[in-house]
Amino acid sequence: MKKMSWDEIKKLLNKKIHAIRRYDPDIIVAISRGGVVPAAIIAYLLKKPLTSMKIRLYEDGKNPRRAFKEPKLLEEFTSDMKNKKILLVDDVSNTGKTMKKAKAVLVAKKASKIKTFVINRKPGSDMDFYGMSSGDCILFPWS
Repeated sequence: MKKMSWDEIKKLLNKKIHAIRRYDPDIIVAISRGGVVPAAIIAYLLKKPLTSMKIRLYEDGKNPRRAFKEPKLLEEFTSDMKNKKILLVDDVSNTGKTMKKAKAVLVAKKASKIKTFVINRKPGSDMDFYGMSSGDCILFPWS
């Protein structure tokens, strides 16, 4: 398990913020809970609104196990996404299944464009933007 410090997170986000700024999303959508902190930092840096959706595949904890067979939307997502460019943010993508479920929710809400960002993209998952690509289990400062 690799621990990341706040300084490492800050450096990583500062490296990626220029590419995200060029995309120019209308709103940042965090996947709760792990994506809330990086999404809030990105929203602050871009001066964009922030909302979140609660989707869960894994249990909480240092050695997370699957809580569900497939990602599950735990609360109705009521934010208006019609014709909006979205940046969808999570802390890590193991398989990409949670992002895929979240994107489906946003498509159903008529978002015009959706791009994704994660701090750590594990091999085999496909993201538009990511801070690093490592098969390691990462312990984030907010975990």
